[in-house]
Amino acid sequence: MGAEVAGALAGVAINYMLAPKPPNIPAPPTPAPPPQPSQMPNMSVIQKQLAGAGQAGGAPGIGQTMLTGPGGVDPNQLTLGKNTLLGG
Repeated sequence: MGAEVAGALAGVAINYMLAPKPPNIPAPPTPAPPPQPSQMPNMSVIQKQLAGAGQAGGAPGIGQTMLTGPGGVDPNQLTLGKNTLLGG
């Protein structure tokens, strides 16, 4: 009877080793964090920046560019010697 039990155990062991294995399913990826809400610009900071722009070597302001300087362009230079708004 010992041989029969040993044979049965051997058969069970072989069946276990030859049985198909379940597929290795990867874990689902973690979801991306939600997008952060955009922050609105602070209008008081923007107004302060524009107010001091172009003064004492600051950034160019509304009426000034790096090419025209603090006075801007003289409107008489834009007429090109003509009297109409289109220069004709």
